[in-house]
Amino acid sequence: RRTRMLFGGLVFGAFILIAVYAAFDLTPRLTLIALAAVPLAVAPVRAVARHEAGPELIAALKATARVHLAVGVLLAVGVAV
Repeated sequence: RRTRMLFGGLVFGAFILIAVYAAFDLTPRLTLIALAAVPLAVAPVRAVARHEAGPELIAALKATARVHLAVGVLLAVGVAV
């Protein structure tokens, strides 16, 4: 149970840090565009919270990789523009 909570905390903690860094001008404000990926993060976090093993967790792992990709691309766009 604690590791599942840790997973959710790490996933959503990344989004919190993106907002905090932008708020304190440690990154360009446009990096806030990465927060558009938050809805993509909800499903894998819910899956990890609800299931202990099986294909559901494999699907959550794939979805987490998609979130990671989306955040990375959006952060890169926010920094580059």
